[in-house]
Amino acid sequence: MASRRQWVASYEGLSADASLAGRVIANLAGIEVLVLRVGEEVFALDNACSHLEASLRNGAVLLNEMEIECPWHKGRFDLRSGAPTLAPCTRHQPMFEVNVEGDDVYVVPPATRQSRREAAPMKEVHRAE
Repeated sequence: MASRRQWVASYEGLSADASLAGRVIANLAGIEVLVLRVGEEVFALDNACSHLEASLRNGAVLLNEMEIECPWHKGRFDLRSGAPTLAPCTRHQPMFEVNVEGDDVYVVPPATRQSRREAAPMKEVHRAE
């Protein structure tokens, strides 16, 4: 059985501080995936925000919180789980499995794509003061 994973980037090519220049957009089976590195960890998430489908490509990464902020409405998601952490985002952000082998970064898309509108909502999301 062939592997479904896809090479997306060089590990060294992804900036450790998640700067915009070191982010990669990959197309995996018709899904635009944002790949970024924070320190030694690499994350891959659907580039379209689960709130109103804004591109997360230019979203701020809060390094201490390990979150990415949507540039449209300032909602946030946990980079490790995709869980929404700040309203107006209330649905999990789809995440993808990442494999790093040497200097190669691979992303594995899910077998089936769940609609952003069907993603499980979080019970409580904190609102900005």
